[in-house]
Amino acid sequence: MARRLNPLVYFTLTKFMPFYIFGMQGEKPLNNKMFEAESEAIRQLAKDGSCIILGRCADYVLKNFPEAYSFYICADDAYRTQRGKTVYDGKSLRELKDEDRKRGQYYTYYTGNMWGDPSNYTASINTSRITLEKGADLIINYIETLQK
Repeated sequence: MARRLNPLVYFTLTKFMPFYIFGMQGEKPLNNKMFEAESEAIRQLAKDGSCIILGRCADYVLKNFPEAYSFYICADDAYRTQRGKTVYDGKSLRELKDEDRKRGQYYTYYTGNMWGDPSNYTASINTSRITLEKGADLIINYIETLQK
């Protein structure tokens, strides 16, 4: 069972709370409306057939869909440093980790769960140990095995 954080505890631990929350009386912040619209679009795509969703808290949004599978993709610092140089416009590891921190805050804010916690995903894959192509094959084989 996924561990859920009380939003007040999360704020206390991370000192993160979007500034637009304060002063909002009865009106949902635009970011919350956007998250709700994205979530509805994700659910509709899943209802319409097979699809692949990257990010957007899709594991959480589709948690009640029995045929939804979620994978957390990670890599070690050496691999990420190299990919930052070659794939992500020369971004440093520090810049990549800063983006990860923001993704984690977004994920926790909207789900109450910790981003990267293995209990939130069907499986986790470390792509610094296999090629991305083999990682994709691994995901396909894993899903096919679960569906048998």
